[in-house]
Amino acid sequence: MKKDGINSQAFFNIMSQIVLNGTNFVLVMVFTRFLSTENYGIVSIYQAYLLFIAAIVGLNVQGTIGPAFVHIDEKEQDSYLYSILLLALGSLLVILVIVILFIKQISNFTQLSPILIFLMVFHGYGVFCFNFISIKYVYLKKSQNTFVISFLLSIMMIVFSFLGMNVLENLIPDYYGRIIGLALPYIICSIFSTLSIFKRGIPSTKKIEYWKFCIPICLPLMLHGISQIVLSQTDKIMIQKLLSDASIVGIYSFIVTFVHVLNSTYTALNNTWVPIYYDYIKNNDNLTLCSRAKKYNNFFTYLVFGFILLAPEVVKIFADNSYWKGIYLIPLVALATYFVFLYSFAVNYEIYHKKTKLIAIGTTASAVCNILLNLLLIPKYKATGAAVATLLSYLLLFVFHEICARKISDNEYMFTPKFYYTNIFKILVIVCIFYLFIDFAIIRWVLAVLIGFKILYELKLNKSLF
Repeated sequence: MKKDGINSQAFFNIMSQIVLNGTNFVLVMVFTRFLSTENYGIVSIYQAYLLFIAAIVGLNVQGTIGPAFVHIDEKEQDSYLYSILLLALGSLLVILVIVILFIKQISNFTQLSPILIFLMVFHGYGVFCFNFISIKYVYLKKSQNTFVISFLLSIMMIVFSFLGMNVLENLIPDYYGRIIGLALPYIICSIFSTLSIFKRGIPSTKKIEYWKFCIPICLPLMLHGISQIVLSQTDKIMIQKLLSDASIVGIYSFIVTFVHVLNSTYTALNNTWVPIYYDYIKNNDNLTLCSRAKKYNNFFTYLVFGFILLAPEVVKIFADNSYWKGIYLIPLVALATYFVFLYSFAVNYEIYHKKTKLIAIGTTASAVCNILLNLLLIPKYKATGAAVATLLSYLLLFVFHEICARKISDNEYMFTPKFYYTNIFKILVIVCIFYLFIDFAIIRWVLAVLIGFKILYELKLNKSLF
């Protein structure tokens, strides 16, 4: 734990992701033994639509907490949080009214029962509340609080999942039990989070002023969030619609969930990185910033190397053999996640300069591209087509944001092309090694161990993740 607290905050952010997403990952592995690929496909479709609801229900107001904590006096921060949470609750009520009025049509389109639709709305608000409270603690540098909340959510997720799958197994379908186990912990979290924010916050006469500050930032970010979900989730929905095969949906969704470990790691690291990133930009200390960014880039890149090389055997250990046919998709999905990590450098730069409209435009265009590529590739190449479509869409998004970052900075953007391209070349080599030696576990594992030693050596040498 260094004196500046960076390692401490990184530790708790990473542990929060490990505990929460790790629990969900293990439960996925366990329930693949109990759920058929068809039933798992239904759970995955529910989760895909859930992400859309979670992005809309809170208007993405949590995305304004960082800028607000920079520009608003510390004494007013609780009142600001109170005010923007009121906006989120208003959005929840509007969505509930829409669902009540059009429940039959929504149920027919999603192929989910009305009960699951209503559960999804409250589940989505719970996910929003968890993100809201987590970002609050990131900028207050109290990530240990997020860790505690994540731990409690994980315990509840385990308890409710097994109750749903075992105690209620004769009363409800298997996939209902899995969904209940996912939803109830977040619904409970939403109740306590909302009450805690309202308890600390004081109704302010500046409410309208806070909303005027919040809305121009959060609405483009909401559109960005929705477009991100289109990028990451419509492939499952389109496989369901275009192939009418829930089994393929289940296998593809399992691989995406498996690779989500990388995304969770990136999220934890990014939560720690962004405040550091902004401090150096504010102080115009590009030299130190680039030095730390290079360490961050290398660290995550090496993690992706190891993940790709070790993944096949991990899947075979935890998942039923009916899911093994999706192993060949792992490098493609991992590469897509890697480009998310790479474009975050430019996106964070754009957010710092309040250029959130560019973020929304880029992600929307990429989402449309993803849909078109899915329409073209899924009928012929099935799950592989979906994975390639997602990868190409994220690659294009990375290029778009690189261009935008350089444009808004008049070509003074601190990261040169070499900062990215060297590691991109290396990861493409690792992907080739994966496919060449997919049946030679020893070769892949020896290489992964060597990479692991390199990560440990550099951590010891630098004494910091960044």
